Amino acid sequence: MNRKKPKGAEINFKQKALPASDRDLVILAEKLTEFEVPLNVLLQAMSIAAYDGTAAFRYADHYLNHLNNKNELESLFLLQSNTDLENSLSLTKKISNLVPEIFSEQI
Repeated sequence: MNRKKPKGAEINFKQKALPASDRDLVILAEKLTEFEVPLNVLLQAMSIAAYDGTAAFRYADHYLNHLNNKNELESLFLLQSNTDLENSLSLTKKISNLVPEIFSEQI
């Protein structure tokens, strides 16, 4: 008796996790030490690599992407803060030119 697979049925093979080789550990360490990462992140990646090399690289990539996004966001806030400060100073100069006696009395 041959049974037909229902349409859309897929066979899922679980991949066996393989520990990272010595070469992979060096590459992983170099990848993480290119940036300022906490020691516990590096050690966590190495611990994961002892059981699953692929997962360790995913962990490192995830952390570095998070770090990169955080830095981009901080840069954006810093740029916005500088723009707000410049606009504020520009507005203060315009007001002081319109009403100089107010600003001269405060100084």
